[in-house]
Amino acid sequence: RDGVVLFRCNERGFRDTDIRAICDIGSSSKVGAAKYAAGGRVLATGEKGLGFKAVFALTNTPRLLSGPYRLEFDALHSSGIGYVLPRWLGGAQDAQEAEGLLEGGWGSVLRLPLRPELIPKQVELFGRLHDLPASLLLFLKQLREVAVVSEAAATGEADVHAESPAGLRVRRADEFAGGEARDARWKEATLRTRLEVSRGNGPWEPETWLLLRRRFVVPPGIAKPGAMSPPDSTLVELALPLDADGGFDRGR
Repeated sequence: RDGVVLFRCNERGFRDTDIRAICDIGSSSKVGAAKYAAGGRVLATGEKGLGFKAVFALTNTPRLLSGPYRLEFDALHSSGIGYVLPRWLGGAQDAQEAEGLLEGGWGSVLRLPLRPELIPKQVELFGRLHDLPASLLLFLKQLREVAVVSEAAATGEADVHAESPAGLRVRRADEFAGGEARDARWKEATLRTRLEVSRGNGPWEPETWLLLRRRFVVPPGIAKPGAMSPPDSTLVELALPLDADGGFDRGR
């Protein structure tokens, strides 16, 4: 809204090691035991220390509010290292803004004011988010629900965002029906799973998927650079859409 993208997550928040990693180049807190559990189970996304830097494709001044941390980066800083040089936020106005953005129990908030040249394209950019496939949630094992919402559309305001879609919400229906246990999501399986999808503030609509999981042994000597304890196996997943009769839905 108003040229600003907000990313909110109800996680526990950033740790000291996470903050140090995003204030560095090629450093990550998601390696070794923090990345892999027994049997090759992946605990975290990312490990190369590059993921957070992707925000600079949208903004010059990302602002992170998480746990006790309040900081901002400035890609145009005169030092030339603004991508990794944080400015710690401690003023009264910053504190008030942080309180408002975190209201509702959010663990972390990332505030991304769009770069000036991207503001005329904000409707197009939001449209791309709105077009994310609902099946993406099937492979994000730590998440139960994802929402992409245009605040202007949600409040009914008539402005430059009026042509933007109202939003997209996707949630795991099986979570609410006592379905697959969290730990089972890393085990081999052939099962049917359900998602519920709401587009444009419309009603929740069910989607049924056939999910195939197979684990393959990683041959000795194959490991990602920098991995101190490479996994001995990897999990491959495939999701196939089903229609109301249980057959493959070729229209999706």
